[in-house]
Order: sequence, then structure tokens, then C-alpha cells
Amino acid sequence: MSSSTLSTILFAVFVAFTLVLVFRAGRSTKKSSDFYDGGGSFSGFQNGLAIAGDYMSAASFLGIAGTIALFGYDGFLYSIGFLVAWLVALLLIAEPLRNSGRFTMGDVLAFRMRQRPVRGAAATSTLVVSVFYLMAQMVGAGALVSLLLGISDPGAKSWIIGGVGLLMIVYVTVGGMKGTTYVQIVKAFLLMIGAILLTVMVLWTFHFNISELLGAAAENSGKHEAFLQPGLKFGKEILDPATGLVDAGKTLISKLDLISLGMALVLGTAGLPHILIRFYTVPTSKAARKSVNWAIGNIGAFYLMTIALGFGAAALLSRTNLFRGYKADVTGCLIDAKGAPIVDGAAACTHLENVANLSADAKKLLVPIDPSGNVAAPQLAEFLGGGAGTTGGAIMLAIIGAIAFATILAVVAGLTLAGCASAPAEPTVTPVDYKACMVSDEGGFDDGSFNEEAYNGLKEAIAVLGVQSAEAQSESGTDYQPNVDAMVAEGCNIVVPVGFALGAATDVASAANPKVNFAPVDTNLVNADFSPKYVDNVKPLLFDTAEAAFLAGYVAAGTTKTGKVATFGGAPYPSVTIFMDGFKQGVAYYNEAKGKSVKVLGTDGDDASKWTMTGDFSDVAKGKTVSANFIKQGADVIMPVAGPVGLGSGQAALEAKGVYVVGVDTDWYKAPKFAEFKSLILTSVQKNMSVAVFETIKAGLEGTFTGGKDFYVGTLSNKGVGVSPEHDVKWGAGIADEVAALEADIVSGKVDVKSAY
Repeated sequence: MSSSTLSTILFAVFVAFTLVLVFRAGRSTKKSSDFYDGGGSFSGFQNGLAIAGDYMSAASFLGIAGTIALFGYDGFLYSIGFLVAWLVALLLIAEPLRNSGRFTMGDVLAFRMRQRPVRGAAATSTLVVSVFYLMAQMVGAGALVSLLLGISDPGAKSWIIGGVGLLMIVYVTVGGMKGTTYVQIVKAFLLMIGAILLTVMVLWTFHFNISELLGAAAENSGKHEAFLQPGLKFGKEILDPATGLVDAGKTLISKLDLISLGMALVLGTAGLPHILIRFYTVPTSKAARKSVNWAIGNIGAFYLMTIALGFGAAALLSRTNLFRGYKADVTGCLIDAKGAPIVDGAAACTHLENVANLSADAKKLLVPIDPSGNVAAPQLAEFLGGGAGTTGGAIMLAIIGAIAFATILAVVAGLTLAGCASAPAEPTVTPVDYKACMVSDEGGFDDGSFNEEAYNGLKEAIAVLGVQSAEAQSESGTDYQPNVDAMVAEGCNIVVPVGFALGAATDVASAANPKVNFAPVDTNLVNADFSPKYVDNVKPLLFDTAEAAFLAGYVAAGTTKTGKVATFGGAPYPSVTIFMDGFKQGVAYYNEAKGKSVKVLGTDGDDASKWTMTGDFSDVAKGKTVSANFIKQGADVIMPVAGPVGLGSGQAALEAKGVYVVGVDTDWYKAPKFAEFKSLILTSVQKNMSVAVFETIKAGLEGTFTGGKDFYVGTLSNKGVGVSPEHDVKWGAGIADEVAALEADIVSGKVDVKSAY
């Protein structure tokens, strides 16, 4: 089977597979935000792979490897520029862009400046960048078509490239951002596998001796040591063909080319539209930062491998095969139509890299061959497989060529989507001059718990009310005060600190900024004697989760098979212990009503400060260790009140089998972060924080915000708290009906649940 047939088959298989992904993604695309940014549903890891897939296109896989093969050290400078560019994207763009609450770079700039001219400039630059980037991708597509399918006719190439364009339209219109992202993830995986395979084969050829590889590349290039040193392409002296002397002007331009290249790579990469739009496919700024970290890791590893590919091609392939623009003999000397060397001036012959310096008369003698461009990587694959005309060579060429072509398909799809995207917020509302801001606890806005639930309220306020926004994500306790102060400095009208731990920071900031409203979630301010502190510009958003946890405790007691259940917290905060206390009371009520003796582990005694705690809200391993210890003691239902630490409980329950978990803050059964443990989730104690946050922001916008003693307290009565229904795990016989009746009794006051609220 020929390489062209193999490549055609492999390409068809890839297209078929990706189309399946696209159509499946299209089924879940219900609204404009799903289409343009995937509904912000991708994890940092997934988005990082997709960004890497966007980046590792024909420009990287073909261009950089080929440039290194032709120009050695100077070719490698492209890789360095790309990597530095990602540091710019990470430090200066990724998180601030995601924090802005806008949807495109044009939105961000327009928010700060005049709308019409800024949006016009942003739209123009996006289209210009996309067009030129697309042109480069299409050149790469033409090169691969020529090499893989043996097509040299320009008309045939045009039809094939047109077909690629039509395929991209299908990708984008059917799958939107979700479909494009899945394709990019698959492509990134395939490309990394292909690069690793080629790299290992190259190093194997040279006995994994880097010095041997570089030496062979330098020797085969004909440039010897100069091939491994700066100056082969950038900064070299240009001779005047007429005088044979150094042309000072052209030499200066050659040296400035390096500076120009660096600026274009570093600044241009950070502004690529199909890269920027990906920062909105993740739910939080933390996830955006993780995306860039994963992208840097994958791209960095890939570019290191391009060194092996580039120098491997230089060492193993002839210069004539590497540069397929004009006919040359085996020594690399350009030849005319009669096969005679092209002599220009005093030179015995002219080599390929000196084409630009030829005189006009000499250039007329150049004989173009099939202009497939520099396709060093696929050619190297063919050589390593056994060479042209061999079965192994045909297979390797087909595999690597099909992967390379796939990279072009995926990148073009991303560019197409970026070119048509506008602000995807839904519904569209008129922006208002009011800024709502939020500061997370250390769990982050994607914790699948209280931070995320509160954050959903802010997002709803942005979408429905049209408020401006800013956010700050805390990594540790040292971030609390600086982050709250930063939101004040942003000009926020209302700041929503999330979590009990931010109480002290809220106290300081509210006192220093009496004209700024604060709505701390899960905490109120206290005096030195721990009595409630009432401040006019502070409205605490509290939740009587003891009531809902009471119901969860009743469910746990009615479901346990071992007669032992357990609970633990992240820290002995009142907003944590109120869950545990309510859970304990619910078990006790069940025992009294049924004459049972179900035991609660983790809450021995009345002193909540001595109950079982992990000490933080981020260490999943601690959650797993604590839960595993409870399981060893016989517990088969566990309620972790520690945000993401609860993932550790899920892991321990999954390994133990027959153990169930009670979620907190949100319905864990519906939370993507806890999807792995859906079959183990007994119920969840829910705090409808999003509603409280939204209504408080709305009150601030309408001028009806009230602080002081006017706390918001979510209860079963006002639907501020509740428990999720049965899902996969069935409760004990009759428990569901008993819980419904018990909830009514709590609301009416017939059953008294002790609580700090």
C-alpha cells in the first residue's frame, strides 16, 4: 500500500472520529454561551490540552522543526520566543482577563475606554490576525497535500484546501467551542505521541548521544560549527553582489530581524484571538491559570522534542530534500534548467540559503520544483521508517503526515470560531454603572462547593442585571486581606467575601471604606468579646444549615447498615460546625423515634473545637485519610464539611465499597467535580448561596441594600437551605416520606433544631 493511500485512509479515520465528537458535543450546545465558550465547563487540564492543541499546529510541528533543520541554532530561537510568550500570557493576561467578567479582549478594552472605536479596532485586529494565521495554515496544508498525496497541480490543491475549509465550517457550526475543544484535545494527544515516537527514533539512531546528533547535523548541513552557533540566519553580514563588500544597511536589518522576531513572538502569541477566547471556556480564573500551566508544560515538552526533530532532519536528510523550492544538485548547489550550477559573481555555485542574495539575472535561472515547502518532520518520519519506496517508510510518513494535517484542521476550526465570536453572555443586557466583586476562600471558585455556589450568584447578576464585576481568588490565608483591599481599589460598589475565614479582612476593609457595601458569606462581624458586631455597610449572608443537616443526619441514620455514621470539618468555624451539629441532632432524633442506637463518629462531646477537623479546605489527601479511618471504625456514611477536601471522602468510599457520602453546600450529585462519586452520594445539604448573593447585589444596584442588624439567614422556611432528593443511592424504607414530614415539622416549629442562628 502506498504512502498516499495510507495517509488518505488515516486522515479519513481521523475526520470520521472527530466528526463523531463534534456531533455529540453539538447535542449539548443549547445556548450561545455553550457555542462560544463551551459554557465555561472545561477543567484547567482539559483547556490546557486544548490550548496546546491550538498552538502545536503546522507552524510548530512543521515550521519550527523545518527551520531548525535549515538554520540550526537560529531556527531554535523560534521555540524560545513561543515559550516566553506563554509566560506573558500567564502573568499578564490569563487571570486578569478571566477576572474581568467580560467575554472577549474587545469587551475588556471597551469597558475601560470608548466603546465604538475600541470594538472596531478589536474586530479589525481579530480578523487581520486570523486571516494571516489562516494563510500560514493553508500553506502548511498545501505542503502536506503535495508530499502525502503526490499532488502537484495547483488546481487540485485548491480544491482540497477548499474542502478543508468546508469541513471547518461543519466543525464550528455543529459543535461550537465544545466540539472544537474536544477535537483539539484529541489532536494534542496524537501530536504528542507522534513527536515522542519520532524523537525516540532519532535519539535511538544516534545511540541517545546528543553530541553525536549535533555533530552529524552540523557536518551534513555543510555549515559545520556555524550551524550550531548564532548568526546563520539572524545578524549575519550581507554582501553587496556588485562590490563584494558588506552592505551596512542590509546587515543592520538582518540584526534587527532578531529583535523584531522576539517582539512578534512574545507579544503576538499572547494576543492570538483563538488562544484568548479559550480563557473563557473554564469556570474560574484559577482554572484559567491552570490551563496556561498545563499548556506551558505540554508545549515546552513538545518544543524540546522539535530540537531532536530539527537537528535529526538536518543530520539524516539531504539539503535538497529539506528545501523543495528550487532544483539543486546533491551538494545543495542551485542548478538551472540544463542541470548546470548557477554561478553568481565570484561564487563557484550558489546554495539554497543564498537565494535572496542572487542578482536579478541569476534569479531568472532558478527552476522551481513542486513548491511543497519545508516538511522536514514528515520526511524524517519516512526516512526513519526505512526511506522512500519502503513499506515502513510509507507507514511512518502516512501516520505523521495524517497527524500533521489533523493539526491544521483543528487550528483552522479554532480560528474560525474566534473570528465569528462576540460577547457570548446570555441573555444580553445593557451594562450598568455598578460593580459587584467577589473574593474566594482558599478552595477557589471551582471547588464544587460553597465558593462555586456563591460565584454562580455573581455570574447570574452579571448576566441578568448587567453589572460590572471583578473577582479575586485566594490561594491561602495570606491572600484574604490583600484580595479584599484589591476589590475596593477596583472601584467595587459591593464586595462579597466568601467564607468564615474572610471575616477579619471584611471587618478591616468595611471600617476603612464606609461607602462600599460588603456582603460576607457564611460569617458575621464580631466584637472583641465575640458578640455580634453590627455595621451599616455590612450585610452578612448566613445559612441555618443545621436544619438541613438535621434531615441529612436522619437519612444517614435510616440508611446505615453498620449502625455507625461519621462527619468531619475543615476547621472549627461556626459555618462548619453548624453542619456537623445539625447532622448529629438528626441522628439522635432518628434514634429516639425508632429506638435505635446509631453512633456518630467525629463529634464526640459538646465542645465543637475538639471535633474531627482536617485543618484546611484544600488537602484532598487529608480528607481521604480521615475518611478511611472512619471506615475502619465501621462507618458507612460520611459527611465531609471541608469543600474540595470532600473529594478525599469520595475516594475512600469508592475504594471501600458499600460506603456512602453526604455532600454539603451544593448537590454533589449534579456537580461535575464530584461526578466520579455519583453512585455513592446519599444526599447533600444545600445552601442556596447563589440566590442570596444575587438578591443582595440586586438590592445594592437598586439602592435598597440594608446592613446593620438586617442579616440574611437562609432556612428551610425561605428555601435558603435544603437537602437533595434520592438519586442513585436509595434511602431506607419510608425514609423519604418521613423526611418530608420532618421538614414540615421543623418549618412549623414542632421540631426544634438547635442552632447558632
